[in-house]
Amino acid sequence: MQADAQERAGRSLDRARVALEAHMSEQALAELRQALALVADLPEARQLQARALLNQQKPRLALAALDAHDMYAPEARDDYEVARLRIEALVG
Repeated sequence: MQADAQERAGRSLDRARVALEAHMSEQALAELRQALALVADLPEARQLQARALLNQQKPRLALAALDAHDMYAPEARDDYEVARLRIEALVG
């Protein structure tokens, strides 16, 4: 069961990446909601969620996504991309 959820979440992540590359933030967020409903501790999904929210000019929600990222992946808190997204959210 858990392997199936991981696989389905992975497919949603793939679709979210494609949607973000196509500048379809709303579609990306929908896919990310599906992925996170299946597997809550997906740090990459939280990063993509922050990116999509920043694309929509929603920096506070992006910061909330990054806070969730840090909760599930504290060891990755200082990763370059996470820090860059956080700075963009704070400045924007």
